[in-house]
Amino acid sequence: MTMALGSAGSDPARHSAGSRGLRTASAAVARRVAPWVGRDGGWLRHSLTLIGLQVVSLWPIWQWYGHRLIEGSDEIWGLLALGAVGALLWGQRATLRPEPRPALLLGAGMLTLLSALTSPWLHLLARGVLGLSALGLLLAAMLDRPRSILPVGALLFLSLPVLSSMQLQLYIGYPLRAFTAWASKGVLAIAGLQVAQSGTALTWMGRTVLVDAPCSGIRMLWVGLLLTAVLSHCGRASPGRYLLNAAAALLIILAGNVLRNSLLFLKEAGILRLPAWTHEGIGLMAFLLTSLLIVGLIRWRPHACEGALCGNGLGRCADPGADPGGTPSVAPVDGP
Repeated sequence: MTMALGSAGSDPARHSAGSRGLRTASAAVARRVAPWVGRDGGWLRHSLTLIGLQVVSLWPIWQWYGHRLIEGSDEIWGLLALGAVGALLWGQRATLRPEPRPALLLGAGMLTLLSALTSPWLHLLARGVLGLSALGLLLAAMLDRPRSILPVGALLFLSLPVLSSMQLQLYIGYPLRAFTAWASKGVLAIAGLQVAQSGTALTWMGRTVLVDAPCSGIRMLWVGLLLTAVLSHCGRASPGRYLLNAAAALLIILAGNVLRNSLLFLKEAGILRLPAWTHEGIGLMAFLLTSLLIVGLIRWRPHACEGALCGNGLGRCADPGADPGGTPSVAPVDGP
């Protein structure tokens, strides 16, 4: 009994010494970790770190992506879209939010988890859509302006191997070719040529010209949408303005492809005697024309309104004489 009481009496001293030792060790660890973590969470809460962790979590998708590029089943154009996302993100690194928007961050986490849980059943293309959607939500949570989610999301989807390769011909190639042939028939009729159209074939005076796969306009469509997304993001386009840009760009691209095929029909049918190199020259001219029209469209701003559709995100008409900060200009008043 006496030994038990003596042992109990010595516990507080040992406990106090142990507490001091634990505090000393904790302080030492904190001093070593502080430069890496920082007062406000440092790299653990840094935007670029979260983005890096999100990219690493999608490694099965990147592995599939790289395999398709190496084996040659897809072209490397998708890397251009991914590079555009990286360049835009790097250009905004100074304005990334230190703490992401919780709702968008939660959505990114749920999509990442869904992509992982469905891996035994879903094709990697579907998982790629989920994974890139998660990455898009995370980037939207980090970006300092929420309207950037649409152009950046469009770039991520354009980077998918199937969308950036000629395999897209299997899905929308024939409908685009048939539409192009039908529209080219109308353009040629305006020029006074009675052309018959059957599917993707145009016939004039017994001479048949086919609208083949390279003339479907898929490559022009992909590049045009890429250009639209990049310029809309750089121009701080609102969601409404970006959708307007994308819809107008789609119409411009379709019209440019119809013009190209109409001119090519004149050459291939022998109506116009042109050198062989003009086949590629006509395609290049149509591509440059559509690109210039898309750039002009995105740079266009109505004079009467600079609201949500015009890119300043205010959602209202602004005074043309107001300064960029929103303070109305005051006209000088002459004295009596």
